[in-house]
Amino acid sequence: MCDSVCELFCDACEVRLCKLCVTEHLKIKSQRKHKVVAYTDRSVDKLYCCKHQNTESTYRCHTCAVCICNDCATTSHVSHNRDLMPELLERQTNLLMRNTRELKSVIKPVYQQKIENLKRDLANAEKSYSLIDSDISLCGSKLRQEVDCAVESLRTEVRKFKEEHLADLTQEISQMETRLEEVGDTVKRSNGILLSPDKLLAYSPDITPLKTMPEMTNFEMPAFTPGQMDIKSNIGQLSSLVKSVSPAAVIKKTSKKQSKQIKRNPTIEASVAVGERYVYDIACTSESSVWMCGAGILYNDNNLRLIELDGKNSKTLECSMNPKYIALKSHGCILFSDHSDNTVKLMSREAPEIFIRLEDWTPKGLAVMLSGEVIVCQYKETEVAATYTALSRVVKYDGKGSEIRKMEFDGVKRIFRNALFVAENRNFDICVSDESKHSVVVLDKLGKLQFVYKGNVKTGRYRNFNPRGITTDSQCNILISDYMNYTIHIIDQYGQFLSYLLPKKVMFPLGLSVDEDDKVWVGEYSNGTISVIEYFR
Repeated sequence: MCDSVCELFCDACEVRLCKLCVTEHLKIKSQRKHKVVAYTDRSVDKLYCCKHQNTESTYRCHTCAVCICNDCATTSHVSHNRDLMPELLERQTNLLMRNTRELKSVIKPVYQQKIENLKRDLANAEKSYSLIDSDISLCGSKLRQEVDCAVESLRTEVRKFKEEHLADLTQEISQMETRLEEVGDTVKRSNGILLSPDKLLAYSPDITPLKTMPEMTNFEMPAFTPGQMDIKSNIGQLSSLVKSVSPAAVIKKTSKKQSKQIKRNPTIEASVAVGERYVYDIACTSESSVWMCGAGILYNDNNLRLIELDGKNSKTLECSMNPKYIALKSHGCILFSDHSDNTVKLMSREAPEIFIRLEDWTPKGLAVMLSGEVIVCQYKETEVAATYTALSRVVKYDGKGSEIRKMEFDGVKRIFRNALFVAENRNFDICVSDESKHSVVVLDKLGKLQFVYKGNVKTGRYRNFNPRGITTDSQCNILISDYMNYTIHIIDQYGQFLSYLLPKKVMFPLGLSVDEDDKVWVGEYSNGTISVIEYFR
């Protein structure tokens, strides 16, 4: 069946055909010989009159819902609503075919997509519950270790008190036994004196020392008071499973949202000069302003600046060091990486406060996720066999700076070599540019590797790929600044190359940010310029 007007029918195969399909259909081998006839002349099961069983029906009476012949139509059903049988069958056939096409082309794909989404949700739910179970077990292990340490510490104190107490009691018992022996010896001497009148006359009674009890220590036993035994609250809290039911919706042909198309020739809508500065990273606040960080060329300039589309510097946040990576946490509230003390700081109108403190890892690119969580690229040099080997990872934190998950390994293999910039896509994937691997690495929200984009070097115009800044748009496309090739790559959420943006027209592109109108702002490192590119039509 095709979408053309099908006026023909093959009785052998029982299929409806248009005139264009007949030739191809006759080439198909069949057990029965093809017989193409007009659709109205096809051999079908005949319908007979409900009253005259041997007479073929000509009409269908709507009033009585039965098939009738010509005689019945002019007699018992003369005043009833009726349709000619061939016309009714034609209408019903067209309705059936139209519904079948809609079922196949519209409704069936929607259910297939829903099933795929539910299966993916099922797999993600299993992974998430496994992670939660692992986290709870880890917290339990840590708590058991802490409990064991606390119990051992208390038992050590008990042993110390016991040794001291028993030693003191033993010493006092020894003293009392010595005094008791002295009393016994004195009694024996007294008995001997009674038998000797000479000694009795010389006896001088002095038992005062024996009448005085020596000093004794009074002991009060230490008491153990059990603490609160709310172990569950010490391990952590588990929120409830929240369910929400989506209302039933009718599947429509126009249910798919039309995606935006990339222009064949994107245009630079604006070019904003920010003075004699290198531009490192940028973060859009609206369609008309952007935060930037960068160093002064001729003078010391470490500040964060809010730049308007007309080039006006509307706000400045003073920094003591030179930040290279920034992310917008809220309006007027900026996160930036401070490599001088391995911290991520939160900058507002007041003095910067430490948001995350790292020990021996250096923070690099960072991004604020739709959930409010923060992801940070981290780098560390380690000395192994007298050679320096770099380690790199991406770590997720909650909105208060507490670590949630490290993304460092794919199995036993390290994912990153030198992760620079990071962004979250609208499908919750985490996109990371890796300078040393010359590639962009994309992970899902749980940290599982999705794909690696190596720069379209096999089929593209460039032989190398130097990814730096990275951002995403409303269509889940990923935009990557190619630093040395003076261009920007656009790939879709699955890693397929879509387009280059203005090759050779942006100089050393570094920081990228997409505004609310899906225009990409590009920080050009060498010439102190921020360009605004419109690439959707």
